[in-house]
Amino acid sequence: MLYILLFWTSGILLGLFTVSSYWWLSFQISLYGILISDQFLRQKDIYLPFSFYICFFTFSLAVLVSSTTVQAGLRDRIPVSQFGQSVQLQIKLTAFPRKYDYYQSVIGRTLNLKSSKTLVFYWNDGDVPLLPGQQWDVTCAMKPPVSTLSPGTLNYRHVSFINHIDGQCSIKDAQQISTVAGIWESLRVRVHERIYSMKLAEPVRAFALAILTGDKVMFSPNQRELFRNSQTQHLVVVSGLHLSMIFGLMYLISGWVLNGFGLVIRFPVFKFRLVLALSAAFVYAGICGFPIPTQRALIMMVIPAAFFICNRSQSWGLALGGAWIVVTAIDPLAVLQPGTWLSFLAVTVLFWGLGFNHFLGGYWHTRIMRFFTPQLLVFLGLSPLVMSISHSYNPFSVLVNLVAIPLVSVILLPLGFLMLLASSWEPDYLYQLFSWGYTGLHWVMRVGSFGVFSFAPSIAQLFCMSGMAVWLAGVRQLPGGGLLLCLCLVGMLVFPRQPDYPQHLQVTMLDVGQGQSIWVQRGHEGVLIDTGPGLPGAPGAYGRVVYPFLQSIDMTAPVLVVFSHDDSDHTSGLRMATETLQSLYWMTGEPDAIPFQGCHRGQTIVGRQLKVSILHPDDQFKYVGNNASCIVKIDTPDGCVLIPGDASKEVEFRLVGQQREALKCDVLVAGHHGSRSSTSRQWLEAVSPQLVLISAGAFNHFGHPHQQTLDNIESQQIPWVSTRELSTVQVTMDDHRVSYRSLKQPFFPWQGYINEIK
Repeated sequence: MLYILLFWTSGILLGLFTVSSYWWLSFQISLYGILISDQFLRQKDIYLPFSFYICFFTFSLAVLVSSTTVQAGLRDRIPVSQFGQSVQLQIKLTAFPRKYDYYQSVIGRTLNLKSSKTLVFYWNDGDVPLLPGQQWDVTCAMKPPVSTLSPGTLNYRHVSFINHIDGQCSIKDAQQISTVAGIWESLRVRVHERIYSMKLAEPVRAFALAILTGDKVMFSPNQRELFRNSQTQHLVVVSGLHLSMIFGLMYLISGWVLNGFGLVIRFPVFKFRLVLALSAAFVYAGICGFPIPTQRALIMMVIPAAFFICNRSQSWGLALGGAWIVVTAIDPLAVLQPGTWLSFLAVTVLFWGLGFNHFLGGYWHTRIMRFFTPQLLVFLGLSPLVMSISHSYNPFSVLVNLVAIPLVSVILLPLGFLMLLASSWEPDYLYQLFSWGYTGLHWVMRVGSFGVFSFAPSIAQLFCMSGMAVWLAGVRQLPGGGLLLCLCLVGMLVFPRQPDYPQHLQVTMLDVGQGQSIWVQRGHEGVLIDTGPGLPGAPGAYGRVVYPFLQSIDMTAPVLVVFSHDDSDHTSGLRMATETLQSLYWMTGEPDAIPFQGCHRGQTIVGRQLKVSILHPDDQFKYVGNNASCIVKIDTPDGCVLIPGDASKEVEFRLVGQQREALKCDVLVAGHHGSRSSTSRQWLEAVSPQLVLISAGAFNHFGHPHQQTLDNIESQQIPWVSTRELSTVQVTMDDHRVSYRSLKQPFFPWQGYINEIK
């Protein structure tokens, strides 16, 4: 079975590799491989076991399944010709909406297209009641799954593709044609309504909604940050761990009931309890809407249970191997999801540490302790993989999860379901117990989150995590096993990775879409200019791009943060930035609108690595809007960068006449995202840069950068780069020698973009 799994997985991966070149290449590889092997096997004195044929057939089938599935998915995507076009659709909503201050988004499927497509729909009216199962006639503007691509951030295009989301649509007009229909949709709506009616504080209700339905729409930014820093995000993602908790809990309860009341059934008790446990897990997944993680977890649970029901209890490897083949055959892209590997590893460790027969016999307290033990084993088994793929880690998260996992699985999750079932009366005591439990969990996470490091672990720490996995695998039973665990835990604290600060000036223009956010750093000092676009109430580009990037380089305490002026494409992250950054200076060009110190000509901030000078605005004129933008010049021994915000040609002409010599700089950021209203030829002549950076979003409806601006730049024979084409751009200056590179993430780790314009 191990060889079959290896051949199957390698075939799936090869199919995904080859699809990036020619869709038929995978078929040719499989065909030629079969023909050559057939000729090879016809020779005399050559013997290969029958298992070889099975493995080779499995490999070929996996290649064909993965390549054809991906190609079918690509052909089924929304054509480029429809991007930006208004279309009339009939849709069925499949999820609850995410609500923000002025709009809401929801996932739905089209009903009147040639083939059904899954889209994210945006309603500008945040008060429209949207529920799963509703059907609507809508008129909307189609777009691809556009997102920004920057280091340390989640690749939303990649995630959208893997999760089979084909695009997005902004609603212009909508009319509801049917209400909620279907058993599962009605059940989900009733559960949500019940949770919203509970007498719980907002943070507690948000947590209850997350663990009972998998819906984290009510989480505040602070709650999300707390779960991330304490590395307990898995507690609020309904997947294999949660379904296993419900499965195990129902298995225990059914055993107590059958034994306690002496019930006699013709069907074997052991198998009957398995069926009840699987049914409970299935209902739980239905309440959550059967998302992909729960589908995968159910398959992983059903197949091993089927082996037990068929009296094949010894075939753990065969059962999990069969589940892996079924999961990846249904969705070959699952091998690209870290969650797939984490889920199978978690279930493997869970089965190894617990097993169904561990519930048989013994006293009740022994059974409960054996229910606690696998939670610890799952966490320790997954820690090396989770921390190696994460942009942050917390060595204290082991201790946090020792408390958090049993608290959630044994106390809060059962209490949550008791609150749901007690719908005929108001169980205030259950509400109070649940609130106390969440308060304890919150306190544990708060204490544990102080040890978070915002960059990947060091090689030494990876070795220590591997040692913990070895201890988990059985060394703990040998002499010295406990000492190995202690050494590994100490090593996690003693050998942290040190951040790699650049020794020369680096200017990183982050891909925040149609907006601007620029990070300038030399050594351990950095300056943040603007936080990108977004809408009120949403995380915006700062929460999705800027802050994760700063965390990944361990620079959440910049010397200076500047909001050039009060436009939403520059300042959407203002509130969140003040909560998450520790900066010495906060400045803006419009202090009447933004409660920070105003920028004034002549201001300077001198650090050990950087010198920041403000060239505009001055006190002689009252500027508002774009012309109030702070024009910032940052000097270092390596070179300088000039960042003019959205200032227009009027301001440029005034500065050229007043401060021409001060304007000379190595790198210039084009004003107003490359609009024709800025970056005049006189301005370019005065600055005389070696490179011009342009921050503009893909598919932006302004047409930025304008051709007139590009003509001005090219007439001066100055190279230019734009985030519209290159995504995040990082410029390095060393002794006034300028070089740049794109930090664009590929669509898949091994290839470029598929069906992408950007």
